[in-house]
Amino acid sequence: MDKITLHIWVVSDNDKLFGELQKCRTIEGVTYDFHKVSTAWEIGHIEGTFDNLIISDKLNQLMPFYNQRGTSLIFIGTSNELCKFTKVPPGNLLEIWDREAPIIFRSSRLYHAASNHLALYRAWLYNNYLMSVIDTMQDLVWFKDKAGLHWLVNNKFEDTVQKTRSQIYGMGHNYIWDVPPEEQDTAEFKCLESEREVMKSKETVVADEMVQNAKGMRHFITYKSPLYDRSGQIMGTVGIGHDVTDMNNTSQELKILMDNLPMAVAVCDADWKVTQVNNSFTNIFDVALTKDITIDYLEWREANLTPVNERIYDEESRSYRQEVYFTSDGSEMVFSLSEHEIVDFFGNITGYYCLFWDITDSSDFTA
Repeated sequence: MDKITLHIWVVSDNDKLFGELQKCRTIEGVTYDFHKVSTAWEIGHIEGTFDNLIISDKLNQLMPFYNQRGTSLIFIGTSNELCKFTKVPPGNLLEIWDREAPIIFRSSRLYHAASNHLALYRAWLYNNYLMSVIDTMQDLVWFKDKAGLHWLVNNKFEDTVQKTRSQIYGMGHNYIWDVPPEEQDTAEFKCLESEREVMKSKETVVADEMVQNAKGMRHFITYKSPLYDRSGQIMGTVGIGHDVTDMNNTSQELKILMDNLPMAVAVCDADWKVTQVNNSFTNIFDVALTKDITIDYLEWREANLTPVNERIYDEESRSYRQEVYFTSDGSEMVFSLSEHEIVDFFGNITGYYCLFWDITDSSDFTA
């Protein structure tokens, strides 16, 4: 995929020239496809194709291909001849070879011309790779220089800030995010501060960042890394921003829903670590979650709940069911406990939610 076939058209009556050019040393990644013709019309229609190189000692034979995309021109002659023929050289004129120079040296110049075509192709190819990857991503991606000005962003970034790449290029944080005037000093400082930390540490930095724009505050988990130039010096940063604003809102809505349920609820991750509980759970079992306290649900259940009967797995509902009782301050409560698996699209268990139905009044159980 990173190789090219260079179609080389020699428009000349000089057989010796064609023979010498065919001796051009090979380049890894380039296959030569030589053609010798006497006039341009023998080349035919090549507009819309790429990696064409037309070499001629007749200026008029190059004219049909002036400024044609995907085609480079080499004139064997002098710059004076070219200036007499046209005041403005074509944009796709790659080189002028001295007509009086030994023919053998021209194969060396052809090697450099082929290298140029390969470099241009690979530059296009790798840029295409980059843009295809970042535009597929659903996270924001941006590249900045050392001063914090934006070079390149992906589609998601454009959609989020409602600006095009051309509008974003070379601009700073406040303009791009439509930061209100009263917030600009603070917002710009916070953004630049995180960039400086990345460049100083020379490592990827992960952070929670709140970004203010005209539509309100957005919450991002950001990953920022340094970018290096060819000499190994830092030239800027690349960042990825995962917008968790809506997730936070959804989580808050879920918490409100859970707190209004008439039963105790605990949500666990795949390792049975408790990630969320509702008010009923906290009030009944006197368990509160904080950032500094983690609870292993299985250990907590073993220490605080006494089984009334056997714990049974229901394959249809993918849940465990059991009756348990709980003692607190001398009073006893009996619960019908359902522990349901949370599964992803592929059927993998990603967590559990545990429901405690209070059946104390309807239970015949006595301690």
